[in-house]
Amino acid sequence: DGRWTNVEGNPEAGNNWGRGSRSLCAKGNAAMAVLYAPGRILYPMKRTGEKGEGKFERCSWDEAMDAIASKLLEQKEQYGAKSYGVLSPQFYAVLGTMGRRFLNVHGSPNYMHSAICNSQRMFSRLVTIGGPKHAQATDTAPGQLGKTKLLVVWGYNSENSAINQGNPYARLNAIEKGLKVIDIRPMQDGLASKADIWVPVRPGTDGALAMAILNVIIGEGLYDHDFVENWCNGFDKLAEHMKQYTPEWASPITGIPIEQIYEIARLMGTVKPMGINIGNGIGDQQNDGHWTVACACLIEAITGNLGIAGG
Repeated sequence: DGRWTNVEGNPEAGNNWGRGSRSLCAKGNAAMAVLYAPGRILYPMKRTGEKGEGKFERCSWDEAMDAIASKLLEQKEQYGAKSYGVLSPQFYAVLGTMGRRFLNVHGSPNYMHSAICNSQRMFSRLVTIGGPKHAQATDTAPGQLGKTKLLVVWGYNSENSAINQGNPYARLNAIEKGLKVIDIRPMQDGLASKADIWVPVRPGTDGALAMAILNVIIGEGLYDHDFVENWCNGFDKLAEHMKQYTPEWASPITGIPIEQIYEIARLMGTVKPMGINIGNGIGDQQNDGHWTVACACLIEAITGNLGIAGG
């Protein structure tokens, strides 16, 4: 009767665990609920009262477009074109293309990102270890996990955020074939329960943990000496700076036992290929997200896990 009753994944798309799968992520499964939600707004609504009163009335699309256009023009004439900016919550292709074209016409360069998803981690990688080619060469995504011996999952809730890319299935499959996993996150939910070592770090203290790991790897000489000598700039300064950030210093900050910090640092310094999945939890949702990601990248670099399959 013209009503949507069922939704399933396209078996030809190859999502989740490959071709033939009809499963969907939570967002896909909720699509019908969104469509038929009683509070869903179906038409343009114009505010009739004061801001915050919640008083609106329906208006036509033409009225809505005219109101927006006239307000933009008014602000441009009063404050200048650069007073207008677009804030994107994530990389959205339409906003990234059409939105920027609109800004060009309007005369503003202010295309901004709220940094809640990926951008912070991406920029931190760029300024720490170089361009995106590293990420392509050292991908620990499902296609490369079969070559990884140690996977460090750091603030990455892939059982919820990466279902549609097949990450949970690929990780469990790799674990069955011998992959060792260190999962660093405050709660032992989801795939953390499947890890060889769960590290229940106190929220917001991952930067201290990362520096303590660097302290151990450098102090015990577990780093890749050849790679550091040929490819790393400023290693001597890094080594000197990290001397103060011992596991004994980091333990009361992070809530992680001193012995466990030494254990995971030694594993990360000796098992190869070792890959780190850096998630939103440390890169985009912390005050010091940049430096935390930078330290994780430095761990990848000095252990010689850049530019190798499964690293």
